Amino acid sequence: MKLDGDLVELEKTVEPTWPKLVEPLEKMMDRLIVVWGAVNYLQAIKDTPELQSTVKEIQVCFYWFWFV
Repeated sequence: MKLDGDLVELEKTVEPTWPKLVEPLEKMMDRLIVVWGAVNYLQAIKDTPELQSTVKEIQVCFYWFWFV
């Protein structure tokens, strides 16, 4: 997943400044929110057992990125 790579790269070169830490994190979170919004939309209009199963698998990654 691209976000994983971006996060790993940010951790390697982290500098505790707004433009070097906070702005890149905000960009990553913005991308994640857009993708997760599309998933929620699909669940609202066409929820299936297959989609539910897939969302459960991906949800772990989503929450790991968001809260860890």
